[in-house]
Amino acid sequence: MEKEKEEQNREIEEVSTQIEEDKEADNKEKINENIDKSIEKNEEIKNKAEQETAEKLSENDFDESLFNPKLKELYKEFYDSTNQHANLGTKIRESFKDFVKDHENLTPKESKELLDKVNEINSDKMIEKYIKHQLEMTTHAKRIIMRDFKEIKGISISESTIKNIEKESGLESREVIRDNAIHLNLNKDYFEKIDTKEKAYWLGFIYADGYIELNKRSESRRLCLGSLSPKDEILLKKFAESINADKNKIEKDREYLRLRITNKKLCDDAMKHGVLPRKSLIIEYPKLENRELDLAFLLGYFDGDGKKGTSMIKTGSRKFLEQIKAKFNIPNNIYLNEPNKPNKKTVCLSLGAKLFNEMLDNYEDSLSRKRIRFKIN
Repeated sequence: MEKEKEEQNREIEEVSTQIEEDKEADNKEKINENIDKSIEKNEEIKNKAEQETAEKLSENDFDESLFNPKLKELYKEFYDSTNQHANLGTKIRESFKDFVKDHENLTPKESKELLDKVNEINSDKMIEKYIKHQLEMTTHAKRIIMRDFKEIKGISISESTIKNIEKESGLESREVIRDNAIHLNLNKDYFEKIDTKEKAYWLGFIYADGYIELNKRSESRRLCLGSLSPKDEILLKKFAESINADKNKIEKDREYLRLRITNKKLCDDAMKHGVLPRKSLIIEYPKLENRELDLAFLLGYFDGDGKKGTSMIKTGSRKFLEQIKAKFNIPNNIYLNEPNKPNKKTVCLSLGAKLFNEMLDNYEDSLSRKRIRFKIN
């Protein structure tokens, strides 16, 4: 490292000397050329230093102080005894310091060591740096960072604190900058044209269990798919494989599963086919080229929002069901999902045994637990 710095200083000195010589020779063109070289070299050194700093701020470094095992125990103990978090915003409380100092089960040496770590956390803005590090190195949503802290009982961070750090650090548009950063081999053109049964099936599934998030400030787009049933993780993995997304990035929050993909092209194409933000009450049936695609789309929708053992699908958009009813000549009536709750707008439609069996015959790679055929007399 020392040799590298010496080499950098030597190069800068050489350029500076050359500039001085050119000044004496009144060579303006050469002066400008060497000034540009000097600026480039300084910029290169600065960028390298910033990169090295980012690499040093690894999670292991934070573990040594902010998430030190003994401190984690004391955070929890402090919370249990005072009902206060050990931190206030991004700073460790003075009352927590007093708690550590006066702790009866710590030796004077242990107490001093831990207080030194607490002072290091405050003086080095460790909490703020940890949040910034997570924002820089990932496309984590704020709630994920908040969860990192909540997993340690006795230390907590608010969404507004993260937002302020995000804004001050100029990271509000990071999802645009890091488009495809998580899903490196993503087929962003997958939904450009719905020309296969597989694509139609996934479009139907997204209509039921997916949505688009728009960030107006950064102009980013994010496709989100979720499921309340852990049994359906296989579906999210299949979808990830279909579009070359990283299936290991499926998030698990208790029982809820989620796959999120930030890509403007993929999302814009999905929106072109009717997947709109806040779509539940306004979706309409998409324009597809033939009956095979229609059947695959309907099966995808059923796997997302259909009731197992029946042919019933539900939605918040009556118009969507009216379009399906007309398109497939379904004689059954559309009805409220919860008739005793008139404020609930969810409506249902039974597709019928014949149409449902045709959907299963048309596309075989659907959710196995819902592939229950009906006997037709």
